[in-house]
Formats: sequence, structure tokens, C-alpha cells
Amino acid sequence: MKRLSGKTLIMTGGGGSIGSAAALRCAQEGANLVLSDIREDELNAAAEAAREAGAEVLALVSDTRNEDDCAELAAKTVEKFGRIDMMFSNAGEV
Repeated sequence: MKRLSGKTLIMTGGGGSIGSAAALRCAQEGANLVLSDIREDELNAAAEAAREAGAEVLALVSDTRNEDDCAELAAKTVEKFGRIDMMFSNAGEV
């Protein structure tokens, strides 16, 4: 059994170099992923790589500096996966 099977992870900054590498590793370990970033192209590339590794992925363009975006991120995660098990706050300056 993979270490993260059945767990749902939200990762902000999921399109960056650290975020995309961590997302790929979590995908390989069986996590459901919710990736967010303000850079849509990078976010979509990271999401596709995670899907190819077997993860179910929800990719959302969002800005962690915006409280409404953060609330929407949490709500959409629960709507799709029913729960939030882990949070990787990886968003930084662009």
C-alpha cells in the first residue's frame, strides 16, 4: 500500500519547481491532489504530470493572498474529495 493512499492534499504554489516535484512524489505515493497556483500554465503542467503518475487531481488558479480564493480552495477540495487531510503551504513571491 502506498503511504498516502486515500489522503487528500492541498498544495499551494503547486506549479513551481518545488511544488511540482513534491506534487509528483505525493502522486506516486497515492495522494489525491488539489494544486493551486497563480501561474496557470505551470499549474496545468504540474497537474498533468501528477495525473500521469496516477493521482486524481483538481487544479485551481488561485492567489493565497486573497482570503476568498483560500476559502474557495478549501470548499472545492471538500466538494470533490470529501475531506482535507494535509496542507502544503508552498506559495511564495512571484
